Amino acid sequence: MLIVYALCILAIVFVSFGFAVMFIGPKGKGIPFVPTSKKKVRTLMRLSEPLTAKRMADLGSGDGRIVIAFARAGVEAHGFELNPVLVLWARMRIRFLGLKGRAHIHLGNYWNADLSQFDIVTVYGLPGMMGELERKLRRELQPGARVFSNNFHFPTLTNVRKEEGVYLYSL
Repeated sequence: MLIVYALCILAIVFVSFGFAVMFIGPKGKGIPFVPTSKKKVRTLMRLSEPLTAKRMADLGSGDGRIVIAFARAGVEAHGFELNPVLVLWARMRIRFLGLKGRAHIHLGNYWNADLSQFDIVTVYGLPGMMGELERKLRRELQPGARVFSNNFHFPTLTNVRKEEGVYLYSL
């Protein structure tokens, strides 16, 4: 009986931490989980064609829907997410869909991740963080890498295309 109580308390702490992280966000910027709509995921995938990328990263991957879409299209897809509840949920979806080995969700802060190995990077950030993120992407991504931003643009990058609130940039 004591084990059951301990597991219940552990589960409550785990879920509470996950919900708290939803509102803290990377570098304390307060970025909550806002899922990208299915329509925007389809737009993002259409804008990424022809899909010649080998590896992609979704910064703040939430429930993994963008990672899953790219993995289904044949790209090795990586998501970086702070919220352990969302990481667990995304990993369960990936396993259920049979995408293990092609889709990966990393529990951690993307500000600490080395993005130099990725051909495509996607982000749904807020205006206050886009300048700092632009500097990180310019430092780490290879020439020709494509960056997609959902709803918010980068301060000095010029987008190649914009469709339905999805901005496409080429570095």
